Amino acid sequence: MKTSSGIHHITAITGDPQKNLDFYEGFLGQRLVKRTVNFDDPRSYHFYYGDFPGSPGTLMTFFYWKGIRARERGVGEVSAVAYAIPRSARQFWMDRAKTYGIEIETTANAFGDEMLVIEDPDGIRIELVSSEQGPVETWKQGPVPVESRLAGFFGVTLDVVSVEQMVPALRELGYEHKETVGSRARFVCEGDRACIVDLIEAPDLPEAQQGMGSVHHVAFRAQSDEDELFMRERIHMIGEMPTPVIDRNYFHSVYFMTPGRVLFEIATDGPGFSIDEDVDALGERLVLPAQYEKHRAQIEALLEPIQLPRMQKENL
Repeated sequence: MKTSSGIHHITAITGDPQKNLDFYEGFLGQRLVKRTVNFDDPRSYHFYYGDFPGSPGTLMTFFYWKGIRARERGVGEVSAVAYAIPRSARQFWMDRAKTYGIEIETTANAFGDEMLVIEDPDGIRIELVSSEQGPVETWKQGPVPVESRLAGFFGVTLDVVSVEQMVPALRELGYEHKETVGSRARFVCEGDRACIVDLIEAPDLPEAQQGMGSVHHVAFRAQSDEDELFMRERIHMIGEMPTPVIDRNYFHSVYFMTPGRVLFEIATDGPGFSIDEDVDALGERLVLPAQYEKHRAQIEALLEPIQLPRMQKENL
């Protein structure tokens, strides 16, 4: 497969690492599979949440920069992140939101997808879409029953100036236009999960300003290093400027800015998160890349103390 089989991960910015943990692991039941630092700024956390082993298509990741300003919403940003849930789990999530004091809205989008809408502590719109999509490796020790767990990403929504300008990049990643309803256009790739990219054309909005609550980038899956290089070359051929391949330890990355002003990444499926931790202990300790290990004491002193919800008696 030379094109992407869906979203690999979505990376956003949080203003409070503990509230972030309490929401994504404590409330949503996504397992923190890696607790590390931003490879370009080791003074800040980088959290990865996903299914039990951290499979591509389930991974929501966060940078934490202390004191960062709140984002300014507008065009050129990810406006919603959508997870799939079993259709039978809707009542469970409505009850759980009430227990946690989280406002939840029942609605449907332009394509008729039934969803529950909530916001995370930083104001990111999270959609829980009723969808029977491919299975994930459930974290059986997590706080959400297996039958109600998140089934990875459903997709993502981007607000852009022009849908047409985004088509070449999406096409080279393997996405095809499926339908348009009003200002919303849906693109779909072949894969078992995380295959939806919705574009909302909103040229009259002010330009978004990145900050706390912003999605920093969306990464798309490459099955192998060879597939990643193929996609990189195709992206270059349509006039974009992809970066060289960057080693992120757990996957290899290529980045490029889209005409829609949203940063895209191509990320390989492997090697995965168990290369430096046992899969049963993922997320339980701070893992540093080799170049920073000798500075562990200084780095740990700079990072805010946190407590994993799985270690707490109450996940509230």
